[in-house]
Amino acid sequence: MTFEEIISNLFTHQNKLPLVKELVDILSVNTNKAVEFWHYEGIPMFLLQELTNIYEILDSDKLKNEEVSYTCLVMNVLQILAANKEIRSDMVKIQLPFFFYPYMNSPHTIQKYELLRISALSYINVFVTCQDKGVIYFFKRSELIPLSLKCMDIGSVVSKILASNIFLFILKDKEGLEYAVQTLERFITIGIVLNVVLGQCVQFKSVELVRNILECYCILVTEENVRLSFANILPKNLTDERVLLKIKNDEVSKNLFQKFYSCIKNGETYNFECINDL
Repeated sequence: MTFEEIISNLFTHQNKLPLVKELVDILSVNTNKAVEFWHYEGIPMFLLQELTNIYEILDSDKLKNEEVSYTCLVMNVLQILAANKEIRSDMVKIQLPFFFYPYMNSPHTIQKYELLRISALSYINVFVTCQDKGVIYFFKRSELIPLSLKCMDIGSVVSKILASNIFLFILKDKEGLEYAVQTLERFITIGIVLNVVLGQCVQFKSVELVRNILECYCILVTEENVRLSFANILPKNLTDERVLLKIKNDEVSKNLFQKFYSCIKNGETYNFECINDL
């Protein structure tokens, strides 16, 4: 079956799963096909429809594993497409990332919901990795901060890492950082989640999550009010011996912890690559 035939059959065949699987295989190895596929008449609307088909049954017992697998596959296609800068820009214009948010916002933690959460976070992470200035404003005015914090709180270690990447991306933007600490309630919520997730890190082999949380702390204390707050009371889990041992055993984590401590005690400044300077 040719590439054109696969696309055409998407609109006519009832069983779309094998077609979407073929699309993933083709687009993964031939990225030049991405723009051609995206600009094929009706494809953006088709993908949006397939992405949102399970909305009505998302929180019900009617949601089947087959439907979850198919939706994750559709998100995989969109993730591959988002790697292209032109397509990424189009996606922001039509506000496509918003339609991934319900999967990030789900309170459920069983496997099928976790798979949807990871797929949605992986898509958003493409925008984070590419660090396009054009998407910063879009994410700032959306509910991405509370959503990423929620995923960090209840998700698996994979979700936590992906969500912490997103949260770091927001903090590295000047206005994003200011928004994060704009109100006491918001700052307290962030502080609670970061502390809880840091405590959870001792049960994970990966050190990536520890590094992300520590860098979040380092960036947050570039705001004077936050620095003073942490200078008075350290996050509880930064005094936990198990957490400190994990930090000590990883050079990057140890350097970030030392920098954080120097910032709050000696008034040093944490220098990081600000998104605004890219």
